Amino acid sequence: MKHVDNYREFVEADFAGRIDHIRKLITNSVDSGDSPKAALNTIARDFSKPLVTAYSILFRRFQQVVILVDNLDKAWNLGDDDVDVQRRLVYGLLEFQNTIGQDLSLARSDIRLFVFLREDIFTEVMKKTHEPDKVQLSVIRIAWPDGEKLLDVLDKRFLYSSPELTVESIWNELFCPDVVDKPTRNYLIGHIMPRPRDLIYVVHSAIEICASRSHHRIEADDLRYAIKEYYQFLLDNLFTEYGIYMPLSRELIQAFSGTRTRQNYYRLRRTVREYIRSSGGFISIIEFLFRVSFIGIEHGTRVKYAYTNEEAKRLVPVLRRRLKWYNFGRFFLLSIRHFAQA
Repeated sequence: MKHVDNYREFVEADFAGRIDHIRKLITNSVDSGDSPKAALNTIARDFSKPLVTAYSILFRRFQQVVILVDNLDKAWNLGDDDVDVQRRLVYGLLEFQNTIGQDLSLARSDIRLFVFLREDIFTEVMKKTHEPDKVQLSVIRIAWPDGEKLLDVLDKRFLYSSPELTVESIWNELFCPDVVDKPTRNYLIGHIMPRPRDLIYVVHSAIEICASRSHHRIEADDLRYAIKEYYQFLLDNLFTEYGIYMPLSRELIQAFSGTRTRQNYYRLRRTVREYIRSSGGFISIIEFLFRVSFIGIEHGTRVKYAYTNEEAKRLVPVLRRRLKWYNFGRFFLLSIRHFAQA
């Protein structure tokens, strides 16, 4: 608390404010005749060292530090001129785990740094790294292939909000039994990307729609409207996250408005023909749509999507073979009619 009181303006500033504060200190130091290195040493002495000392004393009796970092994707934009700075900042954060234990001088330290990154950001950062082997990373890819486990997340949130509820009462009293001739649970899993945040987003929207319509439970129309809003949310995210890779992504996806859910090679090529020349060719377009889970590959009675980079590596060769042997392959588009309506 003493350290916070001494440096309150710096500590209470947001990240951008701290960077700006450091820039001003360096500029003033250099203007007064010091070298940039001397300015950085002054900052380390006056700001970093007192903080490290304070934390060393604080953590000594715990011997474990767990740091969680999330929401880095909000500032990530490959279209910016400072993209190399973004890469270095994220890489520096990943390196931080290797040095913090030494800085805090903990005898039996257990330092754990958890950084949640989108796969495309992680791939981009490591791709431009000169010495990736020097960063000791344990990479865990989060996937939810089991729909029931995904629904368990939703069940537990409801149960936590009200101890009077049971799993049976959630689905018998709070939700209508079916939507479009499908059990409500199956309908939800069949219309979302397999991620907890997507499921929670849809149900939260459905609750708001249900309340605005004065319904006593979430009805089929409430869920269908929530799904439509969710698809708009997905599209907006897709254009934001992947627009740099495919500048015409918005126009390209809008071209599927009113098209069939299943499309063979010829119909698919006809749908995107206006963008083939400007977007790197037909195969590049289809591979992009596949990597963002807009298109899936039919395999027997199932449809496979590339929800992760690992799945993409495994399935992209299959996609290319289907494109090569187009007479024998068909493609299934992920709820394309709903996307188009959104």
